[in-house]
Amino acid sequence: MPLLFFSTEETNFLFIILIIFAAIIILLFFLVLFLLFKKKRTKHFNNANNDNKMLLEKKIDKLEEISNLTREQTREIFLKKFEEELNMYILQKIEEANNKIDSNANAYAQEILMNSIQNISTSFISSMPSLVINVSPEEKAKIIGKRGINKKTIEQVAGVELPLLDENNKNKINISSLNPIRANLARNFIKHLITLNSIDPIIIEKTFIKEKEKFEKHLFDIGKKIIEGELKIFDLNHLVYPYVGRLQYRTYYGQSVLQHSLECAKICESIARDLNLDAELAKQVGFFHDIGKSVDFEFNHDHVFYGVKIANECELNKYVIDAIKTHHNETPSLYVYSSIVKVADSISAGRKGAREARSETIFKRASNIENICKEKFGLNEVYVMHAGRSVFIYLRNNLFINNDERNIKKLIYDIKNELNKNEDTKNYLINISVYKIDSISLKTK
Repeated sequence: MPLLFFSTEETNFLFIILIIFAAIIILLFFLVLFLLFKKKRTKHFNNANNDNKMLLEKKIDKLEEISNLTREQTREIFLKKFEEELNMYILQKIEEANNKIDSNANAYAQEILMNSIQNISTSFISSMPSLVINVSPEEKAKIIGKRGINKKTIEQVAGVELPLLDENNKNKINISSLNPIRANLARNFIKHLITLNSIDPIIIEKTFIKEKEKFEKHLFDIGKKIIEGELKIFDLNHLVYPYVGRLQYRTYYGQSVLQHSLECAKICESIARDLNLDAELAKQVGFFHDIGKSVDFEFNHDHVFYGVKIANECELNKYVIDAIKTHHNETPSLYVYSSIVKVADSISAGRKGAREARSETIFKRASNIENICKEKFGLNEVYVMHAGRSVFIYLRNNLFINNDERNIKKLIYDIKNELNKNEDTKNYLINISVYKIDSISLKTK
């Protein structure tokens, strides 16, 4: 046999090759069977799809026949319906997302405000010194002087009034002035005069100059203590320190303006920190937004105008200036810090007990304004708003014979002069707005 010519090892090798070859033949056989089966099955599916397409075509033709619509028209109807449903779904999801955002935003805003209110406390407590000085009869006589000469000199140099003739307060000296700085300077000044052995007009004038210098240094020291000690701000122009010191003696509806400014600074700092903004900058902006109230009482009570003037003089930053201009919504805010100041201003001013209501004072001022306009100028439609700071006058065509622009300007000027003469209105900045209305009547029958 041929295998006899091979060795045992060669025989085994040939046997393995034969087995491998047989396995390959078998695999090829099954592969051919698989391909044939797949081809047959694909043909079957294609035939089924063709049958379905034919059936669908017949149905579409039937629908076209029934609805009198072409295939393109039907397609457009289906696409439009699908687009409407898709838009409704999208709007629903958008509304759900907005509601979720609003809910989360409200919760986040409430958390920020609560944190700010909790951080409102400051270590500085502002207290207003009394403008009534207790004196003995001898001391009071010394202040009055012979024939009242000392009293008159004190009133002239200090710019205050000393109503000493009150029988119910024989042992007291009352200092009266609409300027809180002059009033408090006069208080220190008079207390110093009382300690002197004797006084006359010359000594009074020299003493006042020294007390004024001392008081100005006192204002500077207060400002430095607040800015550097309380607020920890060390890079400001020192010109601003006396203005800050003056806020110690300024009140607004019974609330200390300095205390209010410190509270606003703390609230702005807290809100900015929660919003990942510059907390130090927000603190500075919040504190200086009412800096104009340090001098506004010396002019026309327009603290916004004089606040901007002080900010420019003392080289405060643009964010502070924008907050001063916009915190009463007179102009739109340019920076987010100004919006934060508005929130802080409302929180501090609206805090229970922060400001006196003074409803009687406001009502009296509003009544005086209304009476002046009605009684002295014959106006009927006069509306006093914003705690007596805005007056709206409506003129109808039967009120004035010459209802032109020149006469209206003269009317506003005359009302302004009358308000400046009135004790209850002369120290307030009041906006007067006049509107012309041409009334037309028509009978239905």
